[in-house]
Amino acid sequence: MVQFLPGSFTKNYGWKTDPPGFYKLYDNIRRGFIGHPVPVTRADFRARHGDGIDLVAINFFLHNTIIGGKNYVTMDELVRQAITAPHSRSFDQLALFALHIGRVGERQGVAGLPDGAAFANDYVRNQMWQSGGWARAATATQSVKDHFNATIAAKGDAGKSATNYHYMLEITGLTTQSTPILNSRWQDWLGSAAFLLFDRVWIDEFATATPTQSDLVAAAWAAEMHKLVGATKEAITDSVSLLAAAYLQAGGLTRALDGAAIVAGSAPGASPTPTPVANVKWSDEATLEAEYVERRLREVRAQLRNPAHVREMKMLYGNECFACGRKVIVGVDPNAFYSEAAHIKPLGLPHNGPDTKNNMILLCPEHHLQFDRGILRLRPSKGSLVIDSRIIGDPNHGRAVVLKDPHVLDPAMVSWHFDFWKPI
Repeated sequence: MVQFLPGSFTKNYGWKTDPPGFYKLYDNIRRGFIGHPVPVTRADFRARHGDGIDLVAINFFLHNTIIGGKNYVTMDELVRQAITAPHSRSFDQLALFALHIGRVGERQGVAGLPDGAAFANDYVRNQMWQSGGWARAATATQSVKDHFNATIAAKGDAGKSATNYHYMLEITGLTTQSTPILNSRWQDWLGSAAFLLFDRVWIDEFATATPTQSDLVAAAWAAEMHKLVGATKEAITDSVSLLAAAYLQAGGLTRALDGAAIVAGSAPGASPTPTPVANVKWSDEATLEAEYVERRLREVRAQLRNPAHVREMKMLYGNECFACGRKVIVGVDPNAFYSEAAHIKPLGLPHNGPDTKNNMILLCPEHHLQFDRGILRLRPSKGSLVIDSRIIGDPNHGRAVVLKDPHVLDPAMVSWHFDFWKPI
C-alpha cells in the first residue's frame, strides 16, 4: 500500500474558533495577498503572518510555483474568492476541494511535495466515493483514522492528521448528514471547483502554452473529478465540458480581475495586461444549465421506460402541480396542459430510487427544478404532508399536499428526500 508523507498536516491547526469553518484559511489568504490578485513570494506571504501554525495552509490548500528562481504562492480561483468576497460556506467547500485535488505545486529549498495533500486525494477517491457518491460511513472518525494509519507514513500513528481531516469534513456539514450517500451539494460549487482545477492544471502542465477545451476536460477526468465532488461521472459530464469552454472564454489564467490578471509568471509589482472580458459570469450559469439539461434527460429516460406511470399520474391529478396547484397551459382551443412526474428519490446511481408511483409526485417545471435542488421538500404534519419551502415569503410554504386515491406515497422515500436536503 502507498505510504503518503503528511508533513506539517500532523500539526494542530487550532482552527476551531469563532468565526467557524475555514475562516482562518480565508483570513490567511487575504493577509498574505493583501488584496492583490498576483502571485506573492512565500517569503512575503510568511512575513505577513505572525503565527507559524497559520502557514501550514500554504503547503496543503494553496498552490506554489517557482518563478525566476524564487518560491511563490500562486493566484488561482481559491485565492480569487478569498480576496473578492466575504467568507461563506461556498468558500469552505472550495477549500475542502482544494485539499482533495492534492495539487499544491512546486517549491525549492523548503519541505513539501507537489502532491503534498495526496493522502486526502486518495481518501476521497478510494474511500469516501462509493457507487456514485460520498458514503456517510466513510466520514466516521474511526474510518478516517484506520485508513490514515494504513496509508500515512508519520511518526507514531496518523492520529493528528486524521483528526484534522475529520474536522474539515465536519465544518463543511458532511458529518451531520444521515442518508447513506451524502449530499455534497456539488451543483452549488462545481463551477468554482472546475475553475480551480483548471487553474492548477494550466500552471502545472502547460507553462506558457494554452490548453484547449479538450485538454481541460481530459485533465478533469484524469483527476477523477466526479469522485472529488461526490457525483457520478454521467451527472457532471455535460457540466465539465461547458465549464471548460466558459473558463477559456473568460480568459483562463489571464481572466480579468480587479484590473489585474491571474498569470503564473507575474510577480508582485509587475503590471500585467489583463485580458478584457466583459460581464463574465464565471461559472454558475454554465453549471446550472448543464444540471438542468441533465435532469431533463434523466426524467425523460425514466418516463420513457415506464410511460404508463406518468400518464396515470397526469390523468389522476389533471396536470395540477403538487406544490402550487397550477396547471401550466401549453395549448389553446382545445386547451392543453403540461406537468412533470418527479421522482422523490432519484433513479439510478448513487441513490437507486424505485421507478414506482409511490416514489412520484406531479410538478410544474419550475417546482420540479426546485424540488430536485431541495428548495422544496415534503414535510409530514399532523398525519398529512405539506410543502416545506426554503424561499422566504413563498406562498406555497405549508400548503397541504392532497393525494388522490389510489395514489399513496412511500414514507421512506419522503423521509429520504427530506433528510438528504436538510439545511447545513
